[in-house]
Amino acid sequence: MTSGNAVPDFRIGSDDPQIRFSKQALIVGLVGCAVAIAGAFLDPVQAIRSYLIGFLFWLGIALGSMGILSLHHVAGGSWSAMIRRPLEAAVRTLPLLAIFFIPVAVGAPFLYEWADPAHVAHDPILQAKQPYLNLPFFYARGVLYFAAWIGLGWFLTHWSIREDLEGSALHPDRLEYLSRGALILYALTMSFAAVDWVMSLEPHWFSMVFGLLLIAAQGLAAFAFTIPVVLWLDRGGDFGRLLASRQLRGLGSF
Repeated sequence: MTSGNAVPDFRIGSDDPQIRFSKQALIVGLVGCAVAIAGAFLDPVQAIRSYLIGFLFWLGIALGSMGILSLHHVAGGSWSAMIRRPLEAAVRTLPLLAIFFIPVAVGAPFLYEWADPAHVAHDPILQAKQPYLNLPFFYARGVLYFAAWIGLGWFLTHWSIREDLEGSALHPDRLEYLSRGALILYALTMSFAAVDWVMSLEPHWFSMVFGLLLIAAQGLAAFAFTIPVVLWLDRGGDFGRLLASRQLRGLGSF
């Protein structure tokens, strides 16, 4: 490891209670999907609005995890040793979240005034923003964002696994260099995505710091998600030596 701190092995056996919990969670998720589909038939506009909120919430945890993981590789330290594996697991959900973006793309005409030609025809401000706020460019940017995020996430997790398997000093250096660029690319792409998916819901309003606020919220969401996950995984005390109260206080201070 770059910081010299042990990273716990969170692999579980087939008879572990976590497997049973995962199956129960899958059932709850399927029931939730059925209810959401029923709601889409009853009120499609409200359904896609609610879906966007849920999508942004889970995307925020995944992207915030990628940002914190990149920060770990750049800065090092013991504060992130215990949450590194859950962070990587969250990052690996990005391909699935790319699929979950499809309903947002399909429902864009119901979400955004600038995607409705009738609104644009009578609004000079929307007409002035049409070179950027138009559906083809909106879709192209969405593909670009997810391509960048999934690519970064793959390298961050793949090289981390190879580091454990091979024990080579080459991979920590690669991860550090990659993470420097990842932090910059994440900040840029998320700033534009914040405009596209959230701020353009009110196309007459704008803020120069909105993207930064959303990035900060994603980082906090990632911490709020991964710390309870680690505590839950450690409920048997297997990682008590590593899960020191000092580290928990350090994570809580973020």
